Amino acid sequence: MENGEDPIEGLKREAMEELGVEIEPGELILVCIDNYPTNDGDFFTLNLFYKAKALSQNIILDGENSQWEWFSEQEIPWGDLAFSNTELSLKKLYGME
Repeated sequence: MENGEDPIEGLKREAMEELGVEIEPGELILVCIDNYPTNDGDFFTLNLFYKAKALSQNIILDGENSQWEWFSEQEIPWGDLAFSNTELSLKKLYGME
C-alpha cells in the first residue's frame, strides 16, 4: 500500500498494476507479519490477504511477475509457493489450519 492508502483501494490498484485485471474484493482472510532478509537486515512487511473475484480472465503480467496459473484447491503446488505467508493464507482460505 502507498502511505495513507485504504487497504481495499491498495488491493484493487495492485491487482491492476501486477495482473492488469479489475477485481471485486471480498472478505479479509488473514493478516500476518512476514520478514524478508536483505543485506541490511530483515525487512518486515504487514500482509493483508483478501478473497477477491477477478472481473476478467485477461491477465497481463507486469515486470515483477513472469507467469501465472489458476489452481483448484486440490492442485495447489505447496512445495513451489514463494512465501510462507502465501501458504498460511491458502490454508486459512480452505479451512486447513
